[in-house]
Amino acid sequence: MWKQCDSRWGGNQLGFGRNTICSAGCLMTSVSMAVTMTVGLANPLTVNDWLKNNGGYVGGTGDFIWGAVRPLGLQFGGFSTEMNSIGAHLYFTHFVIANVNQGRHWVIVTGVSGNQIIVNDPGYNRDSYLISEIVEYGWY
Repeated sequence: MWKQCDSRWGGNQLGFGRNTICSAGCLMTSVSMAVTMTVGLANPLTVNDWLKNNGGYVGGTGDFIWGAVRPLGLQFGGFSTEMNSIGAHLYFTHFVIANVNQGRHWVIVTGVSGNQIIVNDPGYNRDSYLISEIVEYGWY
């Protein structure tokens, strides 16, 4: 589990924008957790630097390009708002990254239990969200 405000990288610039990893790096930090589970030896600092050097951000911003991490072993599958398929994606060992908090935060999903998703949350001390709190999700 990586936290976006970890002192080892939280103050670093996210992509090429004005934000830091701590202030707006929940998506990139969630993707970093998936990269770590795929290739190991990665953390939000090394993934952010890799993305900066390999076209992982839109123009001069910190806007993440979902398909950019393909060379790191993650093939982007798409977006969905179909909540019944989250469990199937996890069953087929896909990494699921969900948008919660009314579209303001991203987490990596590690399981489903009843009407909740179990998560590694890079920004908050939460380990679950209601499925109804998900705006959309993407998977690798």
